[in-house]
Amino acid sequence: MEFGKIILLNGVSSSGKTTLAKELQKVLQEPYFHLSYDTFFFMMPQKYFGYDNEVCESMINLLHNCIVTFTKLKANVIIDHVFYKKSMLLDCINLLKDYPVLFVGVHCPLNELERREKERGNRRVGQAKEQLEFFHKNEIYDIEVDTFNNTISECAQLITDKLVTYEFSKAFTEMYDRYKNEII
Repeated sequence: MEFGKIILLNGVSSSGKTTLAKELQKVLQEPYFHLSYDTFFFMMPQKYFGYDNEVCESMINLLHNCIVTFTKLKANVIIDHVFYKKSMLLDCINLLKDYPVLFVGVHCPLNELERREKERGNRRVGQAKEQLEFFHKNEIYDIEVDTFNNTISECAQLITDKLVTYEFSKAFTEMYDRYKNEII
């Protein structure tokens, strides 16, 4: 069975994932839908905003299952995600391990993240710093980009070049093998 391709961008808040996703939509030859952790987060009623509650866990599972639905319907998708807990990553690996995923680590140095947070005004200053303490620790990426040392266009080109020769799902297969005893 043929599936749509998945480009999964993972990085802390303000690392440039959404901007990169939009740039990829412009430069990729095939159409790619853009799904965002933030979009799903803000669909929740505001009284449930937070990161450790049942409604948020449900929202994350909905996002992951939407990715599966898109790819099963042969639609290509770019996801900008924030795996702030290992359990989120394990859930995603378990659901997507058999689908064509290109897992992209999106990096940016702390001083630039803090500058971006202040400039954006819609992020809590210090959020990226908190996330960096546990981010990029359990992940194995197919490709990693740095949105500070490279322009968004350069990062998109690196990903586009990788898509041409890439055997999908290597990182997810390797992480599934590593963590399969922890996956519920």
